[in-house]
Amino acid sequence: MADGKDNIYDLEKRLWSAADELRANSKLKSSEYSIPVLGLICLRYADHRFTVAQAEVEGKSTGRRKVGKTDYQARGVLYLPEQARFSNLHRKGAKDTISVYGVERVAETVRLCRMNLAVHGLAGDVKQGNSYYEDPFADVSPSTGSGRGGFDFVMANPPFNVDKIDKERIKDDKAHFPFGMPKTDNGNYLWIQLFYSDLNDKGRAGFVMANSASDARASEL
Repeated sequence: MADGKDNIYDLEKRLWSAADELRANSKLKSSEYSIPVLGLICLRYADHRFTVAQAEVEGKSTGRRKVGKTDYQARGVLYLPEQARFSNLHRKGAKDTISVYGVERVAETVRLCRMNLAVHGLAGDVKQGNSYYEDPFADVSPSTGSGRGGFDFVMANPPFNVDKIDKERIKDDKAHFPFGMPKTDNGNYLWIQLFYSDLNDKGRAGFVMANSASDARASEL
């Protein structure tokens, strides 16, 4: 059983993670982070007390009258309607609104990725393949009609400066490489084209790339 210090440490980690989430994805100032977080903490506490009282109230119910708000107020508990309970909010914000798909060349890494999805309860799949020559998710990300893919986001950390790619094999693949083949013998700009082609018209990509790719010249430029 965890002691008090462990519980406090876990709470600190959760609160810090919530602050990071708000910093990255909200319009709140740092001084305003506490407002929604404290609201959720209050709701979580109220929901816990409500759940305990609910078991007591419904356990003593005779069925002659409907259990109502006053039964909870008599126990000093805030009554929470179904749509305002923490469990309902948590259910609405739960990992099926996001589906994650990926391609990985190494079989061992594929298995690790799939376990990672399962541990976090995320929908999707990771398949083994070579991204230059294969697209195992062509049916998942159909073209939107503009020649682009159907994914909302792409996140990647591809291998830098990979050479010896068989460009003859992919030179006519305009769906994945719409800007053609760079003469430079590395895969940096092939990767960028793959990310671009997988996005829908409003999609966004975030990826790590070698410094040399930012000031490329000649055919890459």
